[in-house]
Amino acid sequence: MNGSFSSSGWRWVALCGGFAATLAAGALAWPRPPAAPARVGRGTSPQVTVGMDTPLGATEVEVEIDQLIRDYLADERAADERYRFKTVAVSGVLLEVDRRDPQVTALVVVKQLGSKESPCACQGGRALERAAAGLSPGQPITVRGKLAGQERMRVVLLGCEVVPSITGRSRP
Repeated sequence: MNGSFSSSGWRWVALCGGFAATLAAGALAWPRPPAAPARVGRGTSPQVTVGMDTPLGATEVEVEIDQLIRDYLADERAADERYRFKTVAVSGVLLEVDRRDPQVTALVVVKQLGSKESPCACQGGRALERAAAGLSPGQPITVRGKLAGQERMRVVLLGCEVVPSITGRSRP
């Protein structure tokens, strides 16, 4: 043998390669189940699902950002029982509008500009993006959304909206 395949050998290679390509294309086109919203639960408590499209309903808790952060720093478990998965209105000062994710706008709310305390990230979709267009850092603001808990030293609200101000300050 001189190291070359016969024509039947090449046919075999082509047949195997074609079969492998067909399997790969089929696997890529195979329908995948939709991604489920995050399920969160502790210990033996029932699992609760909260996401960006979870309806807000009526405001269940109104709190200043500094009190919310104090509650989480003092006792995270107790703060979760009080706030988690509830519609919470949080008042503070707008630090920034985070638009790094094209699908999600986040308003970062703090006690005051320059504050070293943990912020509250209030995430929302297109409606929040439109509301954020008229906002500027340092502005007093109240946002409301479903409190998802504390993640990476920031309290996270989902499905947020800006609470309109009546007297120039955005308070509930």
